[in-house]
Amino acid sequence: MMKKDYSKGSMRAYKLLRYLMVSVILCSSFSLTQAQKVSDFEDLTLEENSYWDGSDGSNGFTSGDAYFNNSNSSGYFSNFIYSNKFDTITAGYKNSVTAITGMGYGGNGNYAVAFASNPYIKLQSDLKGKTVSGFFVTNTTYSALSMRNGDLFSKKFGGESGDDEDWFKLTVKGYLNGEAKVNNVDFFLADYRSPDNLFDYIVNTWQWVDLTPLGNVDSLSFELTSSDVGEWGMNTPAYFAMDNFNNPQFPGKPGVAGSSAIHKDSELFKVWASGGGISRGFQNISNQDLGKASTGDLTGAYGKAGGGLVSLGDSGYATLTFDLPIINGVGPDFAVFEYSFAQEFKELAFVEVSSDGEHFFRFPATSYTDPVTHQIDQAGTNAYLVENLLSNLAGKYNGEYGTPFDLEELKDVEGLNIYAVTHIRIVDVVGSINPLYASKDAEGRNVNDPWPTPFASSGFDLDAVGVINTGVPAGITNAGENRISVYPNPSQKNQFVNVTLNVPVNQEYEVQVYDFAGQLVKSQKADSQQFTISTEGFIAGIYVVKVVEEGEVITRKFVVN
Repeated sequence: MMKKDYSKGSMRAYKLLRYLMVSVILCSSFSLTQAQKVSDFEDLTLEENSYWDGSDGSNGFTSGDAYFNNSNSSGYFSNFIYSNKFDTITAGYKNSVTAITGMGYGGNGNYAVAFASNPYIKLQSDLKGKTVSGFFVTNTTYSALSMRNGDLFSKKFGGESGDDEDWFKLTVKGYLNGEAKVNNVDFFLADYRSPDNLFDYIVNTWQWVDLTPLGNVDSLSFELTSSDVGEWGMNTPAYFAMDNFNNPQFPGKPGVAGSSAIHKDSELFKVWASGGGISRGFQNISNQDLGKASTGDLTGAYGKAGGGLVSLGDSGYATLTFDLPIINGVGPDFAVFEYSFAQEFKELAFVEVSSDGEHFFRFPATSYTDPVTHQIDQAGTNAYLVENLLSNLAGKYNGEYGTPFDLEELKDVEGLNIYAVTHIRIVDVVGSINPLYASKDAEGRNVNDPWPTPFASSGFDLDAVGVINTGVPAGITNAGENRISVYPNPSQKNQFVNVTLNVPVNQEYEVQVYDFAGQLVKSQKADSQQFTISTEGFIAGIYVVKVVEEGEVITRKFVVN
């Protein structure tokens, strides 16, 4: 493959060039009403390891808000059936009703199988005439094994040399009021067209097909085509499996109803990252001679968003610390900000947390962006990732908006105290589709984002991490902390800490101590610039001592070991 010359210019200029060259920005978004139903086929009754093929003459079935057509003649079905068969080993047409995954999406039992003679879906109820989110798709065992190994009717994809440019494609067409939509949606169920055989694939997992580009529709049709064509038409078995049709999507871009984006100036943020460490990644992990990312330093990620940045490089990571632990509260607990020049340009990162600074646990990330096609510098059309298709990936929201994270999602993780998180780690996503380098989401999909970015400012550009739920009680900040000292710090349980105020004292005042959860644990009176606080009964953790003197709030954090 021809290599591009990145020796001139900067990454920002390179990104801007790609921004201007892409004529269509995939920024359409939608919201599913609560009334719309998902077609997950679990509302259809089946015995274990069986299927329904329309032999009862009903000519179709309904699941969710969609009707799936079917025909059955002399025991042979066409169009849609539903199944929960799990044989992923037996080759041949007798095993045409089994998904190659052996189960429905997410481990569920039922799924649909289509024999592409003329399958179509009619939308019903609240979904009719609306935008369909999409569906999960995979190959059937029959089709997948036929393409992988060849059989009496079909060739082995790639041929004996592996260099044949074979492909198997699903095309979805939308209709509204009898009129076909101008654009279609294509998804390759197998693709051997790359000049590098390492990129050849046959889909064998559930992958997302995004139908939002079709806009509002009331029906859909499906067509399968293949490079393997003979005298009587297509040789590749014309089957595919479907699940979770119109699956709900994730919150969309800022300004759209339901968006979870949080602006950097939001009053939700109590504190920002104040320390940490960094391990830089390479500018291009596939060409390590270029060296590592070097733009910015970690202090660029300290404090409020907008103050600077630090570039992580391919698979590089930054570990940030905070003056007070982060706690699991109501709603999102913190947000990660990525520096960018355009709202639509996405550079993504995984997010991990720790309550001991040693063991880190990753939020389960999801990327529904096509994981195998439209790759930057291959097709040049994937610089713009749609927010609705991303979850738990930092960088989903760019510029001045933070991507929120909720510790509640990790409540069952052993070894993590979600009420005392002390460290947040941001790990760059390597957006390559090359299996040697590709980063995977929680379900094993490639997380496809703009790659490569072979410059000093490569990879995720970390701007800031803002904390929403922390041990800082409402109204308490680091106000006037240069006017108060606490020692020894750290101190010990069941001992004393000495407090010195650098302010004039004119009368008795109240001293309050709060724990990391923001709960008042001690209150006492003082009337001098020096006093002590007993730590009897304190547990190990971080505390805040608060003094209000003549209307001024003075606080200082201290640690009890």
